Amino acid sequence: MKAKHEPEAFRDDLVDIIKETEGDLEKLTKALSDSADDLDFKKYAEVLFDVLFTGGMLDNGGGIILDDDAELSPFSIFATAEDLPSIKKSVDVFNLLIRRYRFPFLFSFSPFPFLLIIIFFFFSFFSIFSFFFEDLVSNLLND
Repeated sequence: MKAKHEPEAFRDDLVDIIKETEGDLEKLTKALSDSADDLDFKKYAEVLFDVLFTGGMLDNGGGIILDDDAELSPFSIFATAEDLPSIKKSVDVFNLLIRRYRFPFLFSFSPFPFLLIIIFFFFSFFSIFSFFFEDLVSNLLND
């Protein structure tokens, strides 16, 4: 595959694989597992997680790089629906990748640990206090 030499080619191949899954997260995890040998996930880990988080490859300033022929990924954390089951399914894709391919070096990138800590605390807070919020809202609506 052409993704062995350039991050832009890796991004394009990854977006093509994601498009083929048509939004089915089980197909996505299987497709990513199957293509791990062809696409060098260890070499392009930063691009992989950029695409899965934001839908595209990030520039130094944090903007998404949009070349002439570059397309945004239909799957990304930023494009996930804002309900808890959808977010959990999307995070499961990351959990599979991190557990299966062991990306400990990702924590050397400065923004990555901060982002993971924010996501962890968000889900922890939401799962612990969701029943309080649900009860509060139902009481307010019933009054």
